[in-house]
Amino acid sequence: MAAPLPDTVPAAVGISAERLERLHALVQGYVDRGQLAGVITLIARDGKIADVRTYGSRELEPKLPMQRDTLFRLASMTKLVTAVAVLQLFEEGRFGLEDPVGDYIPELKHMRVLTGGDREHPQFVEARAIMIRHLLTHTSGLAPAGSGASVLQPLYDRVQSAEHTSLQALITDFSGLPLCNQPGDAMHYGESYEVLGYLVQVVSGQPFDAYVHDRIFAPLGMPDTFFQVPKEKQARLAQTYIHEPGKGLALRVRSTNPYYLGGPGYPRGSGGLVSTADDFARFGQMLLNGGELGGAHILSPKIVQLMLTDHLTDLKEPNTFLQPFESYGFGVSVRLTLSTGPTPGSVGQFGWTGAATTYCSMDPKEGTVALFLAQHYPWNEYDVFSKFSTVFYQALVERRDR
Repeated sequence: MAAPLPDTVPAAVGISAERLERLHALVQGYVDRGQLAGVITLIARDGKIADVRTYGSRELEPKLPMQRDTLFRLASMTKLVTAVAVLQLFEEGRFGLEDPVGDYIPELKHMRVLTGGDREHPQFVEARAIMIRHLLTHTSGLAPAGSGASVLQPLYDRVQSAEHTSLQALITDFSGLPLCNQPGDAMHYGESYEVLGYLVQVVSGQPFDAYVHDRIFAPLGMPDTFFQVPKEKQARLAQTYIHEPGKGLALRVRSTNPYYLGGPGYPRGSGGLVSTADDFARFGQMLLNGGELGGAHILSPKIVQLMLTDHLTDLKEPNTFLQPFESYGFGVSVRLTLSTGPTPGSVGQFGWTGAATTYCSMDPKEGTVALFLAQHYPWNEYDVFSKFSTVFYQALVERRDR
């Protein structure tokens, strides 16, 4: 079993220990003010961990401290892993990015696009084929968005709230949903990555969760990354908190028997993983290395390059989901310019966030992995991600991007 990335002192990799104290003070302030229950931050450079810090509590009652091995629900950061799994099968020649997903999942062969009307009298046209590329870039149309969102939302809510016990059952229900746009025309963040998890399962012949364990987590030495947490590790989970007016932080409870604790459900390719800072740092470092870590070749360098390329250049509708300075590759946002952005960084910087206030950013030019992991709703309350990013970058006193 591989160990975490090796530790180093900040100065050895061009990071100021004094300036890192600004980062520590920033994050500790959120905890001291009762805004966040607990956080872990991790900064790696040149493949070594220069700084990792725990703040506050993973659980407030009883008061349990945040620890380095605390487990976090990654939410949409799961999409990075799902994209890697899909690209592994792509580079093996198991399918092409332009292949219709209906060739592998017949339930999705004949879809409809909502074009107008109202809830009582919706209007549809036949959809073009959804290609695998469309799923990877959230341009499939499988989302309750766009001009018809008010009509689509109740239909999608009904499917999402159903108690599916398998990915196949979920996809069967998806097949009856209208698309919000013709595939390839617009980016709308929705259900594409659930379909991709099932695609991996169908093409590989393995359950999706077994595939990512065997092909990604085990080779990379990620022993604490799961869709379902073993009982002996569940005590390490951070609890998720929200603010209740006048009461401060309160537990956010959505289900008494969630899938990640062994309840019914399915492995969600869009947001179902649980992991630790050290495990996900290894995953991020693998991508920085061009698909390899510790002798484990997860992807080829050219496939990683493809993953980190702007794939939204041909949209017919303006992209309103991402910020103006970024675009989307496969499973990650990619920074296109330093202008119009709220933080320092680098062109080519990539990463994603999760709804429960989890954040990862990898910078190939600076050789860094930066993680901010909390368990808090709503997402990114207090603009913690941009503030963390700014204070992290100010601690880099040796530039690598010249």
